[in-house]
Amino acid sequence: MNLTLQKSQFEKFIQSQGDEPQTTINHRQDAFNKFLKIGYPTKNHENWRFTNLTALSKTEYQFLNRETDKIYNNVFDEYYFDNCHRIVFVNGIYHTELSTLNEIAKHVSVKNIKDSDSVLKQNSAMDDSNPFILLNSALISGGYSIIIDSNYVAKKPLHILNIISTVNDKVQHHQHNMIKIGKNSQVSIVEENVSTIKSKLFENTVSNIQVDDNSKLSHTLLQKNYVDETNINHIFVEQQANSTYKTQLVNIGGELLRNDIDVQINGENCCTDISGLSLLSGKDHIENYTVINHNKPNSNSKQLFKYILDETSEGVFNGLVSVKPDAQKTDSQQTNKNILLSKKAVMNSNPQLEIYADDVKCSHGSATGELDEDSIFYLRSRGIDLATAKSLLIEGFAKEVIDKIDIKSVKERLNIEILKRLVS
Repeated sequence: MNLTLQKSQFEKFIQSQGDEPQTTINHRQDAFNKFLKIGYPTKNHENWRFTNLTALSKTEYQFLNRETDKIYNNVFDEYYFDNCHRIVFVNGIYHTELSTLNEIAKHVSVKNIKDSDSVLKQNSAMDDSNPFILLNSALISGGYSIIIDSNYVAKKPLHILNIISTVNDKVQHHQHNMIKIGKNSQVSIVEENVSTIKSKLFENTVSNIQVDDNSKLSHTLLQKNYVDETNINHIFVEQQANSTYKTQLVNIGGELLRNDIDVQINGENCCTDISGLSLLSGKDHIENYTVINHNKPNSNSKQLFKYILDETSEGVFNGLVSVKPDAQKTDSQQTNKNILLSKKAVMNSNPQLEIYADDVKCSHGSATGELDEDSIFYLRSRGIDLATAKSLLIEGFAKEVIDKIDIKSVKERLNIEILKRLVS
C-alpha cells in the first residue's frame, strides 16, 4: 500500500509542533517509522478481514487547529445528563471553564495528557504490530489523564464530553486517554464522543484504564457517528485484586466504527462485565473486538454484545477469552445476539475460548436471525399494528444492555434515541 500521503501528513504535523522538545519529536518519528514498515492492515490480516480501510488510506485528512471554535450552550443542552459532574475536552484539550468539577476537585485530578506525570504518559498499550496504535503515538494531539484518589466513593457520576469542533473539512484527530482508579474507590463514568461538524472525520483513540485493588469502575461509552465518520478505538484495561470493571459500549451508526478492548485480569477475585449495543442502518459498518485475559484465579467475566442491523449495514463481533494456566476457578460467559431487519444486512460473529487451566467454567454462544414471527403474530392478535409490534420487540431486545447502565438519565436518553431510530 502506497503511504506517500501519510508521509506528507506526518511532515506537516511535525512542522506544526515546533514547541515540542526534540525527545518527543524523536519518539513520534520512531513510532511513525514503525507504522510505515507495517502499513494499514488489509483483509489478508485475520483480525482485519472484514475491515475495508481503502477510503481511509486514500483520504487527505487535515489536522485539527489548536485553537477551538466557540462551543455554544446548545451543545451542552443536547448532551446534558442530570446529576453528573461534567468534564469537557474540545479537540483533545481540557476546558476548565466549561467543566463542573469544583465540588470534587480535591479527590479527582483532571489534566491534559501532555501535562500529566511522566509515569502516566508511558503508553503501556504500545504494540509494535498494531499500526493504529503506532499512528496514535506518532500523531497524538490531545487527550486526558483522570486520577481518582484512593478511598474515595464518588456520589455522582463523571460525564466526560469529548467534543470535536472545527470549520475544516476532512479532519483527523489522534487522542490518548488515561484513567486510574485508586485503591478502595468507586466511580461511574459516562464518556461521550461528540462532533459539531458533519464532514469527513477520522478519530483514532487509545485509552489506558487502571483499576486498583478493591476498586469499582463503571464506564459507559456513547458513540453516535455520522455517515462519513471513521472511528478506531483501542481500550486497554488492567485490573488488580478484588476489582470490578464494568463497561457498556453503545454505538450508533458510522461509516466505520471499530472498538478493540483488551482486559488484563492481574489479580484474584476480579469481576469483569463488558456489554455492547450497536444500531446500524444504511451502509454502516461497526466492529467490536474483545480480548479478556484471565491471568489469576478466582475471577469471573461476562460479555454480552447485541447488534440491530438494517438495510445494507454490516456488523462484526470477535471475542476471545484466554484463561492462563494459573487462572483456576475462572468463570466466564460470552454471548452475542443479533437481529437482522433486512435480508441485505450482514453479521459476522466469532466467539472464541482459549483455556489452559483445568478447573474452569466457561461458555460462549452466538445467535443471528430475524424478528420472531410468532412474537409478532401474538402482538398483532392483540390489536397492535405491525410497525409498533416490531418496535416493541426491538426495544425489548436492546433493553438487556441498556439496563446494565447505572445512570438513570443516560438510560432515558438512550431509550429515546432507540425509539427515534425505530420510527425513522
